[in-house]
Amino acid sequence: MPPKQIDLKKIKKILFVVMGGLGNLILTIPALKTLRINIPRAKITLLLGEPYIENIIKDENLYDDILLLDRRGKTKMTHVLDMVKQARNHQFDLAIVASHTNAFKSSFLLFCMRIPLRLGQDINGQSFFYTHKIPLEQDTHETDGTCQVVGQLGLQRVMDSPQLTPTPRSAELAQQFLHDRGINSKENLIGIHPGSGFKQKYKRWSHHKFASLCDQLIDQYQAQIVITGGPSEVSLANDISKIMKGYPVNAAGKLSLNHTAALIQHCNLFISNDSGLAHIAAAVQTPLIVLFGSTNEKRIAPRGKNIHILRRKKTSRKTPPSMLINAITETDVLNQVKSIIKTKQS
Repeated sequence: MPPKQIDLKKIKKILFVVMGGLGNLILTIPALKTLRINIPRAKITLLLGEPYIENIIKDENLYDDILLLDRRGKTKMTHVLDMVKQARNHQFDLAIVASHTNAFKSSFLLFCMRIPLRLGQDINGQSFFYTHKIPLEQDTHETDGTCQVVGQLGLQRVMDSPQLTPTPRSAELAQQFLHDRGINSKENLIGIHPGSGFKQKYKRWSHHKFASLCDQLIDQYQAQIVITGGPSEVSLANDISKIMKGYPVNAAGKLSLNHTAALIQHCNLFISNDSGLAHIAAAVQTPLIVLFGSTNEKRIAPRGKNIHILRRKKTSRKTPPSMLINAITETDVLNQVKSIIKTKQS
C-alpha cells in the first residue's frame, strides 16, 4: 500500500538528520535550499553527528535550530534518551534523513521521537520505521540521494550543486590574515589541505609528498602556498612546513570555519585529500584537485565546476587504504596543475 501524500500546509516543524561530517553536511545544501524555498514558514532543525559543522552554513539561512548527537565518542544511552526527549518536546511534523545514513538506526530513532512523517532511503531492507522511503542505488551521489528523499514531498530541487557565499566580513578577515603574512595578491595562491575527517587518517596523502609537491609548485610556478586545517591538524601542518624548503603560510587552527572558507575562495587553486575542506572549495567555486584513495568518489566526491579527481585503481583487494592514496605521485598532481593552468590560459 503506497504511503499517503503529504500535505505541505500542515508541515510546521522539520527535523533534518545529517549524522556524517562537514562534507556530508555541505552535500545536503541543495536539499535544504529546496525545503527552505518551497516550505518557507517551516522551522528546520538540524540533527547533527558532529558539533560546530553547522557554522559553515549559518549565513545561508538554511536552518533555524540545532540538535546534536555526537558520534565521535562513545555515545551513552542516557545521551540518546535525552535526545529523544528533546525531540519529542519539539513536536516535529516531519523528519528527513540524509542519503546513505544507517536506515535501521535512524528510522528507529525517529520512531522513538514520535515524529509522524519519517522520510529516508531503504538500504538493504533495513528501513522498517520510515513512513516514506525510496530504494538506494549504491553509487547514488549523496547530493542526489538526499534530494530524492526530499522529492517524496513533491518538490523539485532548486540547485544542482552545493554553493557557499562567504560574507564580506569573512572575506575581509581572510585577506587581512594573508596580508599580515606578506601575501597581498591572490596571484599564484595555492591552498592545500593535508588533513581529513574524524577517524579518517587513511584518507591522507603522505605529508612528505605534500611538502615535496609544494616546493615544486614554488619552483615551477612561483606559487604562494597556504596550508589549511582545523585545530586537530596543526601538528600535521607544522610538520609539512618544517620539511619544506620554501616558506608556506600556515593557517591550520588559526581561522574559523567560515574564515577558512573565505580564504579558500581567495585561492587560485586548492589541492586536498577527500575532506570537508575539499567540499568547501567546490562550494565556493575554487578550482580543486582532490586526492582519493579507497573511498567511493561516485558517492561522495565534491560537486561543482572545475573539480579534478585523482586516484589510482586498486590492484588488489588486500591493498591497504593508506597505500592506495599514496600510489598517487607528486608528478600526477603536477600534471593536473599544468593542465588546469593551460586551460586557464587558452
